[in-house]
Amino acid sequence: MKQSHPSATDSLKLDTLYSIGKVISQKLDAEFIVRTVIEATTQVSVADVGICCYWVNGTDGPPLYTVAVGGRATELEAFHGFHKLRKLLHRFTDKQIVRLDAAYESSEIDVLFSDFVEPESPPIVHSLVAPIYTVTAELTGIVLLGFCRTDTYNEVDEDLLYSISSQMTVALENARLFEEVNALNQKKNEFIALASHELKTPLATVKGYLQILERYEINQIGQRFLAKALTQIDRIESLIGELLDISRIEANKLDLNFETFDIADLVADVVETFHFSSLTHHIVVSDAPTISVQADRQRIEQVVINLLSNAIKYSPESDTVHVSLETSDTCVTINVTDEGIGMSPEQQAKIFSRFSRVAGTSKIPGLGLGLYLSKQIIDRHGGRIGVQSEIGKGSTFFFSIPRFKAGDGWTRTLFD
Repeated sequence: MKQSHPSATDSLKLDTLYSIGKVISQKLDAEFIVRTVIEATTQVSVADVGICCYWVNGTDGPPLYTVAVGGRATELEAFHGFHKLRKLLHRFTDKQIVRLDAAYESSEIDVLFSDFVEPESPPIVHSLVAPIYTVTAELTGIVLLGFCRTDTYNEVDEDLLYSISSQMTVALENARLFEEVNALNQKKNEFIALASHELKTPLATVKGYLQILERYEINQIGQRFLAKALTQIDRIESLIGELLDISRIEANKLDLNFETFDIADLVADVVETFHFSSLTHHIVVSDAPTISVQADRQRIEQVVINLLSNAIKYSPESDTVHVSLETSDTCVTINVTDEGIGMSPEQQAKIFSRFSRVAGTSKIPGLGLGLYLSKQIIDRHGGRIGVQSEIGKGSTFFFSIPRFKAGDGWTRTLFD
């Protein structure tokens, strides 16, 4: 028997199915998925009313419902007829489409759609109902299409609805998992912030006692161990500060306090501090004139310290780090160049990510947060940060920021 070609309408429905799948797979939001699916499905199936109800069973309370309505129906602020939908659950034993026909179930159909159809509208005499399941085979939603006439649908509608419900199963499960991950990430950030604050108080107390002890006469060995203890406490304070900054960034609360200052003078101050604290490296700074900028001095200083610290840590076989400043009427750039181990292009692509460490440097202390924090700070100044490196030949880290603010925002177009 010769197989008939699909009609233009059927082809449109298949195109719609493809489009729905593409759209809902790109956005991990349950409300968006539910609304998009029911609007498109109602339109392409020529249904008079479309309803999609999705729920997530809460751990400490009742299920959380998301409802979307499409077609010639009344839009409601809230839907209170979930118990009506629940009456259909006993029908879904084989995960197939269920037909409700007026010939023997008109009262049930009327009750089901009564909250959505205008009183003067023709009654719904036929309905197609599709279940939505989780990947663990738990019923988590229902899609209903209501028709005022029985001659406006065919088997393609059933196939379409079945395929859409299958796609929704995957999309909604991904959205649910995404929400769970976000919730866990929020709890993690809250824990990091709380733990960091709790650690600061006893650490400050210990540091205070050690600093008092420095004033007393103790032997040379005692002085050496005391200095080492204070150095380690400074390291812990720095790590705690980085963790606190991470939690602020995740909460979008990393505030910047803008002021006008000489960035060349800031670099000179930081380098002078390193001359006293670093016993292994000499930092060479190129001559630079006064360069006024409007920025957060403390945060820019944090970036410079991070870049210099990394340059020293990752060039153990060298003894020199070079710093240079470049300026124009609109921006300023700071370069920090070392003669260290260098990085491959693959490593350079990941170096500004959280917890990123260069391979083979596990014995070098650090959490891999400094460059991530530096990038966030520079990004918030409307600037850019980058690296040029070659394995075995050292690295040059650089950042550029606008010298002045433009209105209420930074001059980001300088770096497009």
